[in-house]
Amino acid sequence: MYRKDREHRGNDTEKSSSDNVTDKSIKKLSRFSQTNKELFILNRLAQSLTSRLSVSEICNTAVHEISEALKVDAVLIFLKKGEELHLCSFISNTDSLKKEDIPVHSVGECLCGIASLNSKAIFSINIKKDKRCTWQECKKAGFNSFSAVPIIYGDKQLGVFGIASKKQRNFKKTNQFLETVANQLAISINNARQFEKLNAYSSKLEQEIERREIIEKKLRDSEEKYRRVVENANDAIFIIQDGIIKFPNRRLEEISGYSKEELTKVSFTSFIHDEDKQMVLERYEKRIKGKNVPDTYTFRGINKKGETVIIENTAMLIEWEGKPATLNFLRDVTQQKKLEEQLFQSQKMETIGTLAGGIAHNFNNLLMGILGNTSLMLMKVDALHPFYDKLKAIERLVENGADLTRQLIGFARGGKYNVKPIDINKLIIDTSEMFGMTRKDITIYRNLQENLDSVEADKAQLEQVFLNMYINAWQAMPSGGNIHIETKNISINEQESLIYDIKPGEYIKISITDTGIGMDEDTQKRVFDPFFTTRGLSESTGLGLASAYGIIRNHGGTIKVYSEKGHGTTFSIYLPSLEPKAAATEKAKEVYLHGEETLLLIDDDIMNIESLKELLEEFGYKIMTAQSGEEGIEIYKKHCEDIQLVILDMIMPGMNAGEILRKLQEINKDVRVLLSSGYSLNGETENIINMGCKGFIQKPFKVDELSCKIREALKF
Repeated sequence: MYRKDREHRGNDTEKSSSDNVTDKSIKKLSRFSQTNKELFILNRLAQSLTSRLSVSEICNTAVHEISEALKVDAVLIFLKKGEELHLCSFISNTDSLKKEDIPVHSVGECLCGIASLNSKAIFSINIKKDKRCTWQECKKAGFNSFSAVPIIYGDKQLGVFGIASKKQRNFKKTNQFLETVANQLAISINNARQFEKLNAYSSKLEQEIERREIIEKKLRDSEEKYRRVVENANDAIFIIQDGIIKFPNRRLEEISGYSKEELTKVSFTSFIHDEDKQMVLERYEKRIKGKNVPDTYTFRGINKKGETVIIENTAMLIEWEGKPATLNFLRDVTQQKKLEEQLFQSQKMETIGTLAGGIAHNFNNLLMGILGNTSLMLMKVDALHPFYDKLKAIERLVENGADLTRQLIGFARGGKYNVKPIDINKLIIDTSEMFGMTRKDITIYRNLQENLDSVEADKAQLEQVFLNMYINAWQAMPSGGNIHIETKNISINEQESLIYDIKPGEYIKISITDTGIGMDEDTQKRVFDPFFTTRGLSESTGLGLASAYGIIRNHGGTIKVYSEKGHGTTFSIYLPSLEPKAAATEKAKEVYLHGEETLLLIDDDIMNIESLKELLEEFGYKIMTAQSGEEGIEIYKKHCEDIQLVILDMIMPGMNAGEILRKLQEINKDVRVLLSSGYSLNGETENIINMGCKGFIQKPFKVDELSCKIREALKF
């Protein structure tokens, strides 16, 4: 029995011993398998990293390899910069955490920062309960376990890599493997940085070699380069030594018309205008002797064609081949001088225009006084009175004088001066016949549409436009030719209005075509530019077409040009047409409209005030007068409840019309003001009207015109 028990115990002992051996073998085999797996991963990682030459490529490769090998949910690699950890690469299988959500970590902050601070791996099985984990985004992403391992090369810490898992895992068991991975990363990152430094140094060395080669090439080519610069300069550049031109560039050949051989064979004074030779020679000789003379001066040269060229020359004393010489920079300023002359002419015309405008304004005031008194006398006599015809003659003469002053005003300033319904066909017939009588080598053909709409325009200005067009056509036909004029009614739709830059609506189109030399595309683009002309200064001011364009635009229209070189030119003028009802007002009869309202006249001209006062009193109005803005304001302040209309002169001493109007509106915001002026309805006048005036009337005006304007203003 005892022996059987012992045998039984012996068998159990042998069996237990055998099981222990088996367990140990399995564990060894498992460890061996894990070791082989880790070695495989490390070998694969090493192979992947070896082929990468940049730090970013290494980090990007590493996060993918580590994530796949360890089956973790996120891998992060931070690189250390001073006391901060900057994310280099990141991979995650969750959408709730993105690379841009990961901030810069400070060393000592959160698990990665602590690992960096202590240069030691750190592990956390449950980061949600781990107070060391201060960054909440990992927790929000659903991670539980985390490990942060410093990346150290030698005694220098390069960064930290971290791994995260949503499942709870004890990464500490793989500490040795993770540190080996960190070492592999450290070696690869260090090698990449060394390679980058070497590459940068190599690149810098190549750049330095290239720079030196460039410098050497520049030194070798400097003489050739400067020769090319001089040769292709916009200014003529040359040297004068012993009175002879040396090394003239291409531009001097172009300006003078002479070849280099011709320029260098004779004295430089041979190319200078006779009247300027002495002055230029004296300056050259003084400069050669070292005397102080102006560097830049202007003189006239003569080119090979015998034409006068205005030259601006800048000269300086140099030493050339051991002898004194002058280095010269010469510029052709002929066109510039012509433009300056044109500008001077334009400014002179502007000054004359301002003077003419002032004269016209004062003259209109005189005419107003004459017309007012004439109208008074006509009202007191009948048609059988012996003085009636003489008074009507005076009235007509005043109207003729007013036409002259309107032309003066039109010359003086922009704007529309005497706007009325105009029969364009009649205006074209009149202007073309007048022009045709002076140009027998030009034949004019007219194709004018019957029942053409009228336009509201300044007749004198449109006459100027058409005459400018005829003159331009004539100048384009030096040997004579034909001018074809056509008119027709057209409609401009929304799409066409964008092309023509005018409002949609009804227009009349005037086409003026010549059989002249035509224009190229560049000339067509500039044909309406002020001062642009294809002719000499003596032939044209360069203002005709620019002026015509401005006038038409100011009337709400436009001008288009079409031309082909050698095939003539067509100018098409578009003007907005009047409705038939509006056009019919052109021939309205004289009507005298009476009233009983109280009016205030503000005008500095005593003769105008007296004649207007008497005229308006004849119509039944009660009249108050003032000869200055200040006086008018005081009168209106006292009697504003009685005064129904103020007739205000545009030009007043002291306060101007705009200031007077504002003061009147301060007293009564509903004040009615009729503006009058010897000037035209221009921009300044329109601005004042837009401030709240009820109308405008231009001096000198007839009694019926004034009476109608007063009634219109009182209707507002």
